[in-house]
Amino acid sequence: MQCLRPLAGTSFVALTFLVTITRKTIAPAEPVTPTWRFDMQEIDHTLKIGYAVLLADVNGDKRPDIVVVDTQRVIWLQNPTCKMHEILRGGTKPDNVCIAAYDIDGDGRLDFALGADWRPFETRSGGTLQWLRQTDSPYQPFELYPIDTEPTIHRIRFADVLGEGKPQLVSVPLMGRHATREKNWMDAPVRITAYRIPKDPRHDRWLQETLDSSLHVAHNFHITDLDNDGRLDVLVASYEGGKLVAPR
Repeated sequence: MQCLRPLAGTSFVALTFLVTITRKTIAPAEPVTPTWRFDMQEIDHTLKIGYAVLLADVNGDKRPDIVVVDTQRVIWLQNPTCKMHEILRGGTKPDNVCIAAYDIDGDGRLDFALGADWRPFETRSGGTLQWLRQTDSPYQPFELYPIDTEPTIHRIRFADVLGEGKPQLVSVPLMGRHATREKNWMDAPVRITAYRIPKDPRHDRWLQETLDSSLHVAHNFHITDLDNDGRLDVLVASYEGGKLVAPR
């Protein structure tokens, strides 16, 4: 039984093209009968939370699988059957909150960085950053290695924002360290950090570089070359609005 089914043989690229052509060539007054549809499928009901979901080819079969963080688990649902496998059970304080995929140790197998110990209004302690190493089989639990601690750790991505030819792990916490409710969390800035992957990520320290420390209460970020200068930028949504951080 297939859990993940294509949309009537139509790719998402073709679907986008179809919608665009329809909008341009059919008068708004004419009724339009779609040639495609979305079906809702429940693929799991055991999760306690699901703060982060991503698509990644966990087992190297060239098909995207679904990866989900649960309160103290990380699971992946195999394409196309949605059979569940556990990447991690325990080992972190609840809740797991964010995840990013990359071959961290360069062995050809996909690994993950994971943020945990999620306590959104505790700005003085808590918040752990670690990475999960895939061993000989993606169907067995991954190994866990610590990276750092960061109160209110919230979003992470892998990208070469420093232009060094190898991705760094970019972390954007929700709030600044020691920010207070009384000051509406404005009395300490969010520290946006890039961690360099060391030569031996299991044993060596992950050196960090601060990309920005001027924003407050940053809820999410996106990495792209926004100004078309050939270098990646970090677009952050914070109290200040949408702000562009351009690492140099």
